[in-house]
Amino acid sequence: MTNQTTNKSFFLYKDNLSILKQLTDEEAGKLFKAIYEYQTSNILPQDRLISIIFEPFLNQFKRDGQKYQNVVERNKINGAKG
Repeated sequence: MTNQTTNKSFFLYKDNLSILKQLTDEEAGKLFKAIYEYQTSNILPQDRLISIIFEPFLNQFKRDGQKYQNVVERNKINGAKG
């Protein structure tokens, strides 16, 4: 659903980041690398723990991606009107 090739940015919400307090530095690094891989290549994490931790981020990325696509479509329609 998310189109990483057209989006130049994405949001990380503070309430999602509260999980970082419970992770080791290594796990937090793996999480951020998983976020990077998803945002740049649409690759989901293979590590079981990181995949579980990643799930709320993934859901938010999908919601934000849908909102972005809705805006793109709306702008396309409005642009066609002149």
